[in-house]
Amino acid sequence: MKKHQLIAASIVGISLLWTTPTEFKAAEMDTTKVVKTAAELSGIDYVSGGETKSEGFDSSGFIYYVVETALNVDMPRTLEGQGELGTEVNKSDLTTGDLLFFSTSSSTITSAAIYIGDGEMIFPSTSKGEVVKESFKDSSFWNEHFIKAKRLSASTFSFPDYKIVSESREQLGVSYQFGEERPEVGFDCSGFIQYVFKEAYNVALPRSTDQQWNFGTYVKKEDLQVGDVVFFEDTYRSGISHAGVYIGKNRIMCICYDCFKCNHAVNFPFVYMLSSTNVVD
Repeated sequence: MKKHQLIAASIVGISLLWTTPTEFKAAEMDTTKVVKTAAELSGIDYVSGGETKSEGFDSSGFIYYVVETALNVDMPRTLEGQGELGTEVNKSDLTTGDLLFFSTSSSTITSAAIYIGDGEMIFPSTSKGEVVKESFKDSSFWNEHFIKAKRLSASTFSFPDYKIVSESREQLGVSYQFGEERPEVGFDCSGFIQYVFKEAYNVALPRSTDQQWNFGTYVKKEDLQVGDVVFFEDTYRSGISHAGVYIGKNRIMCICYDCFKCNHAVNFPFVYMLSSTNVVD
């Protein structure tokens, strides 16, 4: 059996000496827009895997759509990734726009909602088949299955002011093309790494993932810094087989045919994919 689950995925970084720490930038944000956008979706169908008004929403698709639409920020598509964001707050301190996370089976997050004030929340209901408003404060069921609440702020979505991060974000939307290394035609993962480091720092990295792995200085996952190159093994083939740029706050930027099937989201819940064929819960 090919191993690519969390337990077998070796994650290391190459620390590149030309990256320089700087302050994180943040813009102002108004979470009341989150509540307004969410309220406009009341009555839209619950659909597993859905993330648009036209097709309907599942739990993470709803959060994904509402936050990105209201705040014009990049949002993870999975519940696990969304649960990693923001600052944890107490149930007694909830304010409008906070994200509520629940589990009906284990400690794993199985659903989420947006707090809209006065003890109420809004979410796509599997039992009612549509986006609904319900009481959170007075519900014994939801309080019993409550895991945590998270508050989003400007710093949640800030990006460090590094050339490598700016250059990587410039490539968002470029398609995945195996064997390619130019934005006008597409990238594979190592082609993307090679291109952004050349553009950002005029550094000529090797072309293949295996060769890039042997470049630089080994660092542990807990010691990662912005600009490190993160490697994964045993994804679509055995050995070192995928790489991405670490951009801080447990986030990587990468390109692949299907990052979620490669389980990168397990190791880094916030994966910025340049192009992917299948984004699911």
